[in-house]
Amino acid sequence: MADLDSNKRQQLGLTRCSDESELEIGKSYPLLGIITEVFTRSGGKTFIKINDNITARIFPKSADDDLETLREHAFETAIFNCRVLSKTPTILVECDSIIFGDHPAYHA
Repeated sequence: MADLDSNKRQQLGLTRCSDESELEIGKSYPLLGIITEVFTRSGGKTFIKINDNITARIFPKSADDDLETLREHAFETAIFNCRVLSKTPTILVECDSIIFGDHPAYHA
């Protein structure tokens, strides 16, 4: 997986951020990663975890269909277009869009 991510970063001209100190609050960044969790909080707000350490608020158009789509694509590499809201105690972003690659086919 590391080689795959490295190749995608190189193809897309992305650079790796060594830690969150390089992120600026209010700025938007493309994040390369995977969805590791999908959850809803009170008030119907929908969140995902990216790479287990970034919490992203998303704005699905239709909650049921879009949540199911997110769950289907969990653990697939994607690009998340996000604006940084805070960095402490953990990184919190708002995600404007998610770009998934080809859906992998699994054969038994």
